[in-house]
Formats: sequence, C-alpha cells, structure tokens
Amino acid sequence: VQTHGAFLLMMETGRLLGLEETKKATEQDEHMLRLLTPIVKLYTAKQAVAVVSEGLECFGGQGFMEDTGLAVTLRDTQVLTIWEGTTNVLSLDVLRSILKSQGKALDAFFATAQAKLEAAARLSELQPSVQVVQNNLQQLKRFVSRMDSEGEAEMQLAGRDFAYTLARIYA
Repeated sequence: VQTHGAFLLMMETGRLLGLEETKKATEQDEHMLRLLTPIVKLYTAKQAVAVVSEGLECFGGQGFMEDTGLAVTLRDTQVLTIWEGTTNVLSLDVLRSILKSQGKALDAFFATAQAKLEAAARLSELQPSVQVVQNNLQQLKRFVSRMDSEGEAEMQLAGRDFAYTLARIYA
C-alpha cells in the first residue's frame, strides 16, 4: 500500500509539473508542486531502499552477484537519499515552501487533500479508510496551529516527522 501510494504521489507531482511547464497550472497547482517536490523525493527515496532490498532478497545469493545488475541497483538506491537531498534537508525545504508562500502551500495541501477525501467518500467501501485519513488530517491541522505559536525552531525540530506526515496523508 505504501509503495502504491508513493507511486501515485510521484505521478501527481509529475502531473503538476506538466501543468506548470505548459503554463496551465493554477496558483493552487503551483503551491502543491512546490510543496510536493521535496516530499516525493524524501518519501520515495527512503522507500526505494526497502523495496529494492526485498526484490534483491527474492533472488537469494544470486541477488548480490555483480553480473545480475541487482547489486548496483541497491547501491544506487541507497545513494538516492543523499543525491536527492537528505530527509532533513528536504524536510527543511518543505518548511521553506510553506513559509515562503505565507502558508498558501499548506492551505493548498489541505484543500486538495480534503477534495480527494470527499471524492473517495462517495464509494462506500472506502469510507473507513477515508475516516482514518480525515482524522489524521485533523490532527495535522491541530499540530500546525500549535506550531504557529511555538516558532520556527520548534517547527524545524519536528520538520522531518511533519514532512513524512504530509506524504502519508497525501499518498
């Protein structure tokens, strides 16, 4: 489920990038792209290591043989979290996108997530999952309200968990 969610998160970010490149993006789309870009990098890079490790394990000892190409894939995957930016650096980038937009990026996130939840709630089989995500979204809003009064240093301290929470809710 997490891997599929990460794939959908990546595809949504790609869709938003396409809208921006063709000058068809709304202001909300632009804010979402700015917010989701570091989120998709940190979320998928971390997951990639676990996914490739599991895949390599399927091949047993052959998975580590250089001529299969799997060992180099594992090494390349482990470097993603450094090449794309460490999770802490990307988390700070998430916070910067919110601060630079004066909160509009986060408003866009909440509005987009809510719209997706409302669409999903129309399917009765998804309602239990929608309720779980809705509860998490409300907890996130309460956290953001508390952090507004705490200051930037406290938000940076919680930045990594905050960025992962955004990723998990949206994915």
